[in-house]
Amino acid sequence: MQGNTNKVKKVVVARLTAIRGVGVRTIIEVCEDASFHTFYKYYTQAGLKRSTKMFTRTVSRNEGLYPWHRAYRMQPGLEVLATRMLDQKQFSSVKVRILKKRAYRQLLEAAPDVLGLTKVTRYADPRIKALPTPRIPVNIPAGWLTIEKRMNIILGRS
Repeated sequence: MQGNTNKVKKVVVARLTAIRGVGVRTIIEVCEDASFHTFYKYYTQAGLKRSTKMFTRTVSRNEGLYPWHRAYRMQPGLEVLATRMLDQKQFSSVKVRILKKRAYRQLLEAAPDVLGLTKVTRYADPRIKALPTPRIPVNIPAGWLTIEKRMNIILGRS
């Protein structure tokens, strides 16, 4: 019997292959349907056989951008990850292949909310919000004050 034939193969837009000194490969792929938080997919591969390729983790589009508090102003991409890996001694070679340039560029330039990053709007808690003080009507007997003084009290100008 055949397995599930309804499996849809992911379209890879770009791939980074980094080879360590011991021969283990780290493969980072960007798929066409990438979201903001699952932008890069990390794999490890021991040797040259495709059967040894194992999924490791997914990371967001801001991976490799340091300092983190300025990540929104920086340009993300596999090139940033490649320069980070070249700085580490354990990697002997790092290669970046862009398979579909237009789709890759669109993914990098897309706004985070287009890629699925939700925007949170904070609302004030109505239980904590101060309630306005109700205005109490003032009844002043006619003979006690002048008309001008009564109007100042009623209008709150006293």
